[in-house]
Amino acid sequence: MRPQLTSASTNTGPLDDGEVLRAQRGESILQVFHPSANICNIQVCRSVSMWSGGVPTEASIQAAYMDIIANSKHFLYIENQFFVSGMDGNGIVRNRILQALVDRIERAVQRDEKFRVYVVMPLLPAFEGNVRSHELTNLHAVMHWQFATICRGRYSLFEALKGVTSHPEDYVAFFGLRKYGILPNG
Repeated sequence: MRPQLTSASTNTGPLDDGEVLRAQRGESILQVFHPSANICNIQVCRSVSMWSGGVPTEASIQAAYMDIIANSKHFLYIENQFFVSGMDGNGIVRNRILQALVDRIERAVQRDEKFRVYVVMPLLPAFEGNVRSHELTNLHAVMHWQFATICRGRYSLFEALKGVTSHPEDYVAFFGLRKYGILPNG
């Protein structure tokens, strides 16, 4: 099977041999369809650990996040299945992506920069279980840690931002994408 390149404005179909060779060498095969379009470098990362991949914890995704956050200029777009992180002083959640976000937003506030963090995540984690169940499930555990990361407790993003700005909503926003549907109970 040959790779295909699809753009929002056109479907170019299968890549020719020259394009495949350029892609294998790491050269760009994308055509700019609009003369004033800007080029954006992106990095797609995936983490694995003992529980998710059967290997010891691998931290390159955290290192990539920390670098990208620290060096971001105007905005950050984060799209994740889960959003669980911790602040300095939180010994339970060990990654410090949240601390890096707070530090970057604080820098923007101090410099009076326009800066925005957009986080897109599912409305509910993709786990078995009923959110209304009284029985604790993986679904409830992940939701607990996501709320603790975002807005509940002293180590949450919004609690930390209270010490940085009186308007954290000017710097960070969370979104959940879903399609139209009818819930079972109407």
